[in-house]
Amino acid sequence: KEDYGKCELYVANLEGKERKKLADLMEADVICDVLYHDNMIYVSYLQTQKDGQGSDIYGIYAYDLDKRKGYELFRKEGNGYCPDGMAMGDKWLYISYAYSDASKDEILAHSEDQQFEKDHMKTCVKGIDPVSGNVKKSLDGFGNNNVLLYKQGYLFYTKDQDLYCYSEKSDSAEKINEGRLYCRDRRSGGKSIFQSVGSQNRKINMRCL
Repeated sequence: KEDYGKCELYVANLEGKERKKLADLMEADVICDVLYHDNMIYVSYLQTQKDGQGSDIYGIYAYDLDKRKGYELFRKEGNGYCPDGMAMGDKWLYISYAYSDASKDEILAHSEDQQFEKDHMKTCVKGIDPVSGNVKKSLDGFGNNNVLLYKQGYLFYTKDQDLYCYSEKSDSAEKINEGRLYCRDRRSGGKSIFQSVGSQNRKINMRCL
């Protein structure tokens, strides 16, 4: 279709009725995540290569509901982009994504080599200015299935399958749990519930942080 990839923003009541179009947004192949904060809407999206030509584009589009105006907040071009989560902190908007540092020709030449793909896959967590999109903080880690979560001054994320937390106040990060930990509930009495699964007996453990 001619309009494939065109994204539009609508508002509706809580029952999904009385829909009203607010704006035309960016063009995208995949909408990865949407976050609402302080009358701003942030949309994480992906544009993929067409017929093996060009680069993947990973971006964050911001729309101001007060000004009825949208703009591209963040944009990266390259290969193998895989967005994984957004979280709004007190200072920055945190985003997580993975990408390949190999060239397009190298990726095509090793299309069946999973080890090559693993060796060249890089992950990161970025704290960006929610207005300008400038990168203010870079962390070595990943959202890991949207574990990326901000609570009471701390950002939770994963690195090498371990759970870390970053403090905006002290500008420091520390490992707080070894082994995979997945976010289960983000609204339990102001705390966050995480689930871990034992590697041997597959026992499920719950932690409240």
